[in-house]
Amino acid sequence: MDWSSCIICGSHQGEPLKCPIDSPHKDCEQVFTAFLQNVKQFRAHDALSVNLEFGPEVTAELLAESRASWHKSSL
Repeated sequence: MDWSSCIICGSHQGEPLKCPIDSPHKDCEQVFTAFLQNVKQFRAHDALSVNLEFGPEVTAELLAESRASWHKSSL
């Protein structure tokens, strides 16, 4: 996985990428945990609008260590 690109769309293009680690007002691990829970729920309902490049082996800790980022409009 290319951690320097958006973990949702896989692109570097468009608006700047945002990483929860850079937000002073949020617990980044909690943000990554909530993101993964949402992904799991959407997958369970076959309702993801994109094909995410990662599977259930990805954890909130790995996302934090990798400084996973996304485009704000991707959420």
